[in-house]
Amino acid sequence: MIEYKGLDLDSLKNLAKELAMRAKVGDIYLLHGDLGAGKTTFTQAFVECLGVSPGSVNSPTFNLVHVYTAREFEVWHFDLYRLKNLEELRELGLSDAINTGVTIIEWPEIAEGIFPKSAIRIHLKLVEGSPELRDVKVINGY
Repeated sequence: MIEYKGLDLDSLKNLAKELAMRAKVGDIYLLHGDLGAGKTTFTQAFVECLGVSPGSVNSPTFNLVHVYTAREFEVWHFDLYRLKNLEELRELGLSDAINTGVTIIEWPEIAEGIFPKSAIRIHLKLVEGSPELRDVKVINGY
């Protein structure tokens, strides 16, 4: 586990880019954090670093999933906030995502236990009293 204390948005974006440069097909990133913690900002920087045009990455809250074609693979971006059960997740193509690209999942809590141990958990927490700063934990595997 690696912990980062008091990251501003630019530092969070730099962390996302650093992780993106090491990403490979089959990687799964599970983004945990309250509303406004930076999950979508992290994803935007991650995906744009892989060659997707800036500004085209947004939260899939209503669509539930967006697929972006990066330079070397697809990036599947899921938002599970509105899901009611795991069957809905299967219908969204999770297995295709894992087998063909890199998967980023916001609000993964509904699916605890189905992800492989190799999944990378990223916990984002706003710093109390400093809404512009966040603490971040990156955990490789469970």
